[in-house]
Amino acid sequence: MAVALTLAPLFTYSIAFAVGHERFDRLRIAGLALGLAGAALLVIPHGSLPDHAVLPYALAAFIMPLLYATGNVFADRHRPPATDSVALACGMLYVAALGAGTVAVATGGFHPIWAEVSLPNVVLAIYGAVSALAFLGFFELLRLAGAVYFSQASYLITIFGVVFAAIVFGERPGPWLAAAVALVFAGVALVNIGRRRAALRGA
Repeated sequence: MAVALTLAPLFTYSIAFAVGHERFDRLRIAGLALGLAGAALLVIPHGSLPDHAVLPYALAAFIMPLLYATGNVFADRHRPPATDSVALACGMLYVAALGAGTVAVATGGFHPIWAEVSLPNVVLAIYGAVSALAFLGFFELLRLAGAVYFSQASYLITIFGVVFAAIVFGERPGPWLAAAVALVFAGVALVNIGRRRAALRGA
């Protein structure tokens, strides 16, 4: 799953190009091709997956980077002009809290973290604060650099995901997985080089 998220930058550029938010660039298209080749190596060859029975789930995992990419492009393309990032982050969190809170109350799963000072409740409160800062950073990076640049945050998810999978679950990446990761990262590098080159041409 963590490796599949490395495709988020490639999907982001593809969607941004399809809706006219990014220009055509051969170098970036070549990067997309490398990324797709890496994705194919991840799910097709024998040995890249621990069991071929999990192939449908591996394919389903690619829905996540697609959703990430769609959200990135939508937020970047339809951001109201001159809107403060703090206001956007607060609005997103308010709507999320309203939706999740309504479902929690309706299903009897609502948990008031303020009712008792305990380690789990403190951790939940810290998680909420970190999430607020993360969404503020999300909107601010979109404002400063755009959706394609922001999508590279998925690399951190990949790195930490692979490391923690090895530490906690004892997973050991095979040669096909290593090749897939190399292709995906090479593809993303080309996409970013193309972005810088396009920025220099437009300067």
